[in-house]
Amino acid sequence: MTRPQLLTGIVAYVLLSAPAVAAEPSFEKDVLPILRAHCVSCHGGDKPKAGLDLSTEKGVTAGGKSGAVVKPGSLKESPLWLNVSTDKMPATGPKLTDEEKAVLRTWVAGAKTGTVQPVKPGQKRGVTAAAKAVDDAIEARLAKDGLKPAEQADDSEFLRRVYLDLTGVVPTAEKAVAFLDDTSPDRRARLIDELLASPEHGRFAGEQWAALLSAEEPELRPKLAAWLADQFNRGRGWNAVVSDLIAADGTGPETNFVMAHAENKQPVPEKLAGATARLFLGLQLQCAECHNHPFTEWKQTDFWALAAFYSRARMATKPPAGLSDSETPVIKLPPPKKGEPAVDLSGAVIPIGANAGRAAGKPVRAKFLGGPEPGLDPKGPFRPALAAWITAADNPYFADATVNRVWAELFGRGLVNPVDDLSPENPASHPEVLRALADEFRASGFDRKHLIRCICNSKTYQRTSRGTDTAGEKVYARVPVKVMAPGALYDSLVRTTGVKEVRLDVYLPSGGRGGVTAKRPAREVFVRFFGTRDPDAPGTEYTHGIPQALGLLNGPTFTRPTPVVEQLVKDKVMPEKAVERLYLAALARRPTADETKLMTAYLAKRTDPAIGYAGVLWILLNSPEFVLIR
Repeated sequence: MTRPQLLTGIVAYVLLSAPAVAAEPSFEKDVLPILRAHCVSCHGGDKPKAGLDLSTEKGVTAGGKSGAVVKPGSLKESPLWLNVSTDKMPATGPKLTDEEKAVLRTWVAGAKTGTVQPVKPGQKRGVTAAAKAVDDAIEARLAKDGLKPAEQADDSEFLRRVYLDLTGVVPTAEKAVAFLDDTSPDRRARLIDELLASPEHGRFAGEQWAALLSAEEPELRPKLAAWLADQFNRGRGWNAVVSDLIAADGTGPETNFVMAHAENKQPVPEKLAGATARLFLGLQLQCAECHNHPFTEWKQTDFWALAAFYSRARMATKPPAGLSDSETPVIKLPPPKKGEPAVDLSGAVIPIGANAGRAAGKPVRAKFLGGPEPGLDPKGPFRPALAAWITAADNPYFADATVNRVWAELFGRGLVNPVDDLSPENPASHPEVLRALADEFRASGFDRKHLIRCICNSKTYQRTSRGTDTAGEKVYARVPVKVMAPGALYDSLVRTTGVKEVRLDVYLPSGGRGGVTAKRPAREVFVRFFGTRDPDAPGTEYTHGIPQALGLLNGPTFTRPTPVVEQLVKDKVMPEKAVERLYLAALARRPTADETKLMTAYLAKRTDPAIGYAGVLWILLNSPEFVLIR
């Protein structure tokens, strides 16, 4: 018998005798632990044997000096499987168990999962099919865990949730009545479309992203938020928006992302590298600024190779004619410095060293993360090449990172947590959901509204939040309860009460009691006062304390009749109808019979209707149901 025949026979025997694996293994959860236990001591680290790095999925896919080690779907053409299945590898240490071989065999063979089928590149499933793909994957996980999905949220719960999630403000009482009285079967889908098409959606999304993009420079936020709102409302692809932010060159508000990561009014490459990786790729590279990352594949050279793309971004020393120094900064390419070392700038270079990159060290060329060195014009700028790579359809991180952040906006936490740590060591809770939505997002041309529409039309998003089963909440058997963002809380208070602005009865050193000044409007004071949660922290975390509670309890806006209350008195509305109106305005629902009875009894004891209605509204505004998104 020849050696190939013997090898084929051994492989056939292993295939027939290996234990069956019920579901397709994932690399992060199932395969990587096996490779770490048996293989990475030789095929990992800075100098993996034979150039083969088995510590990451990317390394397995890339292969080694002898070529590819895995051909998906073909066991006979995958040296990794052939060597492991015959116990030729690992050369030292314990061999793989039958169970471990079964996992590896199924992964290499590329067994298809029965719940979410992949789509062809560039092919959209469409809203209905994409929503179903999400639901199928979620429900398969629930069945595996022995959990039952919660019931569908009633119309009032869904109405308030989708308004706050998509526009950052509660519906008006009139809008609530119109939706609650609508019996058409497509009312929820139509509402989602209506909200995504509203100017309020772009405003809210722009404010959220401006806070992330300029976290340390809030004064740059207003113009950036307005620019982003326009991009979202125009329906521009997220890839085009991100390209403009990274490659900004001129005087537009988009330059504020670059300038938000500056020192002495000059962009700092290492700050921009960390922010770019975190916000647009979902990767934490900060640890690699000074040393190789201890927990992921990223090296110090990877960090500085990304920073090199920003190495020639500068603010003009003098603004163009007609533009004052205080206006939006100008990003331009600076002239070469006098006496600049004669280095090859076919690719950008930046020194790295022990002192946060500032000490003398070897130059590192601009290089895409996990990719090649691009051919760059030595005269620059270099950022357009980075923007093109990040937003390309085949970028391995961009779509996943965006989907994860959008999911976190709608569910309070991402499929991967933290949202900016999409590393193999931190796998998604539902990898099939992430994969299906990322494929749909790419195929849609990076249409953020389409992505949101797919998620919001799913049964998973439209389930009730009611229940106490925390285990079920973590796997989306029910919808997690979120806390309103400060801006959404302010805008909802304004809409519910009818006031022009909300002032808090609190003392702030910069503005005395109430904290409002000509340069600090009421909304800004309120948002800062209630901004107790980090921008990337889960939306399910309640971080308000006693000062925030007292602000709502004692604020002058809430302890006196508001325009909404005054209108009820003017129109001589009957107490039962007035109570209903206030519940619709604050909670987007009608009161129960018991609530109506309780509130009308309270009103009967007040001689002044205005004081009575103000008291009812004060109760509703200070209830957990108002400040939470259920």
